Amino acid sequence: MKYETILVEKAGNLARVTLNRPQILNAINARLLLEMKDLFARLRIDQKTRFVIFTGAGRAFSCGAEFTKKAMDERYSTPEMTSERLAQLFGHDFMSAMESLEQVTIAALNGAAVGAGLCLAMNCDFRIASEKAVFGVPEANLGIFFTWGATPRLTALIGPAKAKELIMTCDNIDAREAWRIGLVNKVVPAD
Repeated sequence: MKYETILVEKAGNLARVTLNRPQILNAINARLLLEMKDLFARLRIDQKTRFVIFTGAGRAFSCGAEFTKKAMDERYSTPEMTSERLAQLFGHDFMSAMESLEQVTIAALNGAAVGAGLCLAMNCDFRIASEKAVFGVPEANLGIFFTWGATPRLTALIGPAKAKELIMTCDNIDAREAWRIGLVNKVVPAD
């Protein structure tokens, strides 16, 4: 598969995967999910790569799912996602595939990681945030659920009270607060 929405660079035992849609803050669409799922299948049989760093091009890790008309039309014309139920199952399977990679996975969070973007980051073994990073769960404000198995993952990382607070208030938190509550492992200076 030719990748159009992600860049993959390999050096020795390290792979760097960059979400590459900076013009729309690396919004996640069906194409990006399919490319990442293909990459996960390749990584599963890759005996050389031991570490995978996921990051975003530009000023965001990912602003979450893309909800433009074009993205929604593409989503429901993709065979794996022809209905909302199939789309949710695909998303859940995608997250499980990412989480079960044998390589050590690191999210390098250079900016906003919200909604589905936060889901991607939570599936990594480690999350390193730039001091400019922002985290949030805007789904309730959009009238949708925080799906793809994200709620239990968030709860496991930060506990039920903080998870409920983030999900129900839709408030964003900065990198220092994310570190304080256990959402990220480390905060580093911005580039």
